[in-house]
Amino acid sequence: MYRDSKAISSLEPFNSVSRSRAKWVDQSIGLGYHRPFFPADLFSRGSVTPAQRVHAALPFSARNLVFPGRITLRPCALRKGHAGHFGPGCLFGSGGNATGKQVFRQAGPADAAGRGVGARKNQCSIWDAMTLGKTLTDQAAGTPAVRRVRIDEAVAGQRIDNFLLTFCKGVPRSHIYRILRSGEVRVNGGRVTQTYRLKEGDEVRVPPVRVAEREAPVVPARAVRQVLDVVFEDEALLVIDKPAGLAVHGGSGVSFGVIELLREQRPEAHFLELAHRLDRETSGLLIICKKRSALRVVQDAMRHGQMEKRYLTMVRGRWMNPLEHLRQPLFKYLTPEGERRVMVSPEGKPSHSIARLVKRWERYSLLEVELKTGRTHQIRVHLQSRGFPLLGDDKYGDFPLNKALAHGELARMFLHAASLRLAHPVTGKVLALSAALPKELQAFVDQVDVTQKRDYG
Repeated sequence: MYRDSKAISSLEPFNSVSRSRAKWVDQSIGLGYHRPFFPADLFSRGSVTPAQRVHAALPFSARNLVFPGRITLRPCALRKGHAGHFGPGCLFGSGGNATGKQVFRQAGPADAAGRGVGARKNQCSIWDAMTLGKTLTDQAAGTPAVRRVRIDEAVAGQRIDNFLLTFCKGVPRSHIYRILRSGEVRVNGGRVTQTYRLKEGDEVRVPPVRVAEREAPVVPARAVRQVLDVVFEDEALLVIDKPAGLAVHGGSGVSFGVIELLREQRPEAHFLELAHRLDRETSGLLIICKKRSALRVVQDAMRHGQMEKRYLTMVRGRWMNPLEHLRQPLFKYLTPEGERRVMVSPEGKPSHSIARLVKRWERYSLLEVELKTGRTHQIRVHLQSRGFPLLGDDKYGDFPLNKALAHGELARMFLHAASLRLAHPVTGKVLALSAALPKELQAFVDQVDVTQKRDYG
């Protein structure tokens, strides 16, 4: 924002009235200027109010600041219009957070940590003043400096705003758009708008931003050794046969899922993202994209109904129609306990499932269900609304029956993503993929075949 790179590299934007004053502050600090000045210079007459924070991002840490002689900070309260003198070091406090009770002490020579010698109770050093508000420093002081990112094939084609939202996780969306509008984000040295699409080889300058610290998902060592069954893999796609009981990603009450596990197992992979989701208790085919461009093509195909997804499920009751279209609209809501549920409702979103009868016994039916839309819990709610709950479904199922089955016959929900058919996102070649029923589901089918009379299939 300012030409003198040895001075303050960026300040929280002042209003137009204060730009000349801000420039004077920039130049005075860059030169180590020591003339005392008034707090009113910063906090009155149309510059910034006490409620606005002054941020200083330094290309060097505070211990490297050089001022002639001893820096003397006279005790003062950061009140609007207060006339007490203070030195340039006070710039690094926060007018937004400091109150009338917070005072600066006389700072002795700075020690190696940047703190003044001889601190007294209830007073703060230059270093403490820097951290009263939202202050940005360099990496030596614990906050990232300017980062330059070279765009590779995996990210090419993505909009710059979406890239920054992913790259700067934890930074508010409003702040991302502000640094784009202000020109702090540069691509190949020039300003870009938020709609700019990145190209392979672009160099993106990402300014220093304070990112909320988040603990990375912890994947236990035992889980990292878990072998996932790979059905198909090339340079763009990875399709696995997900086991039941493993979530696709970490979330509420779940420390990790498939995607975190894969990233831990494949640290060299530049890009791994889920193309769609499966419920935790659903097994079967799951697509993970290894390129941003492939992800975009696969998700577009799903939205436009150009991907065929078929599931196998067993329900309670005797399903009579060989083929039936289910088109009930589905509405999402939260229970009083805060759990997500879905119900058939005229206020819901249009939904379409096609159920085909595979086998039918005295009390159960095995169905193949093709999804034309991808609503949450679509198969489970569509079949339950028709009076055919899925076996083992703990949200919409027959709970007494589930409890009886769990004692040995079936300890999970009977729902398996059995087949996928889609055009490859790079070559356009049609991929037809399938995953056989897991051993526990096939064993239950075999048991039902022995204990009940089958009259279809």
